[in-house]
Amino acid sequence: MIAAVAEERAENGVPQHGPAYDTGLSVAQLVLQAHALGLHAHQMSGFDADALHASLGVPEGFRPLSVVAVGALAPADLLPPTLRERETAVRERRPGAETFFAHTWGTPLPVLP
Repeated sequence: MIAAVAEERAENGVPQHGPAYDTGLSVAQLVLQAHALGLHAHQMSGFDADALHASLGVPEGFRPLSVVAVGALAPADLLPPTLRERETAVRERRPGAETFFAHTWGTPLPVLP
């Protein structure tokens, strides 16, 4: 497991979002490299940030953003039935037109369905 942690910074009292953005880009590159090496990477945001702070000794001023599991993907048959069903279900994504906007919020990009 890998913990992705970003420094919380402010300049002249204004919170800086760069560290979180950079951490997200780093995690994306980690996932791409894992797949290039034949591994599987699974990002998770549902973790206990306070427990992570305590167990890893993360200092104040740093915020855990995600946890990434990296390894070989095991067969879904090894999972309990409820998890197996969720793992093997067809993935559905929200349409791009509901996510990417042009000009104003809610106005879909014209090139997306």
